[in-house]
Amino acid sequence: MRGVSLRPIGFDDYEALRMAEFTSLGPGWRFSGTTPSPQTFMERIWQGVTVQLLCVRESDGEYLGWFQSYNTEPDQGITWLAAANFGGSSSGFGLGMFLFLDYLFDTLPLRKVYIESPAALDPLLVVRRLNSEVG
Repeated sequence: MRGVSLRPIGFDDYEALRMAEFTSLGPGWRFSGTTPSPQTFMERIWQGVTVQLLCVRESDGEYLGWFQSYNTEPDQGITWLAAANFGGSSSGFGLGMFLFLDYLFDTLPLRKVYIESPAALDPLLVVRRLNSEVG
């Protein structure tokens, strides 16, 4: 048993996601500091998105992550990935990321997935890349 699962976003999730974006992820994550109305938020989180799933803990339904595939170019076999960790279990979030990637490659004609990261994570990602190349 994995302990985490992916599920689509439902109507009951929008307010929790809107509040998480403001309090946990930071107001600059998607809307550059603006605070859109609940209706605008619901509409805009789907703009350019191909697949959008939540990672939840199976035991209690707590949100662990929010994953999006966007700007997909099926003819080129590429998509972009956005991922937000809600600060819970990092291992649960990581497993959710792998489940999401599996889902993408199982359902879309992809060859590459590009991931954007906040600038604050860039040094960490460079160190990990160098360690994996050396080790």
